[in-house]
Amino acid sequence: MSDFSDSIAFSDLTLTSKLILLLGWLIKSAILFCIFFALVVLKQKMIVNGNSLSDIALGIAFVVVAYSIIFLIFYIITEHIIKNMIVGMIISIIGAVLAIIFPPLGIIIAIIGIISMISKIISVIKMIPMLLLGILFAALLFADILIIKFNLYDLFDFMYGTIKISIFGLNFSFSKIMLGYISLSALTSLILAFKYSLKNAMMRQVVIFMAIPITALIVWLAHTLISNAFYQPSEVQQVDMHKGEIFIKSYPRSNGTIVSGYWRHLPHK
Repeated sequence: MSDFSDSIAFSDLTLTSKLILLLGWLIKSAILFCIFFALVVLKQKMIVNGNSLSDIALGIAFVVVAYSIIFLIFYIITEHIIKNMIVGMIISIIGAVLAIIFPPLGIIIAIIGIISMISKIISVIKMIPMLLLGILFAALLFADILIIKFNLYDLFDFMYGTIKISIFGLNFSFSKIMLGYISLSALTSLILAFKYSLKNAMMRQVVIFMAIPITALIVWLAHTLISNAFYQPSEVQQVDMHKGEIFIKSYPRSNGTIVSGYWRHLPHK
């Protein structure tokens, strides 16, 4: 809705313009929501196929990263950011050369650079709420899998339970906790579509998505560490004895490292 509201007050628009604006808002919201919901469909598909927790986390992270990179390339090209970057590099090189020739000019260039750096830091800080929102999205997306994996039904019994819905002939079955993800997706889509154009809204959605691979990596690392902590060797350790010495054959440690065989002297009593 920001396409019109920046120049004309909504109350001053004609009825036709208001309807067009409302329809555009709903269409943008639907597109953004479908992108959010696609991750739910992907996760359910991988669960049905019997993929492990780490495979699901890494699979979703891969899809999110691939989508984000493709969209970022599209955004950079369409917004002519590359041109601005090249111009900025040329200006920086010229400024550095002039600063060498005339040192007092370097102080002015340094001040301008500090101001530019501060403005960029402020822009990054403004993105922090979206990154935190992305972490919440990731937590809701993987929560039901974690409940199953670590047998946390007693703690989260009120959040777990199967819900089945049918949309356009497609049947979906998911846990109650996924309603939190779906509701948050709908609300976020409506807000982004209201405040920004479709491309800028999708750009902010990508910022939200970038928190998902980070969370997925943490989930994968936690799963790996826990699995190694309860590692059970597949073979019984074998030893040989000869002239008061014991030979310990090679064996794998819990972290996967192979220890080569070696002789050990037996202590004399």
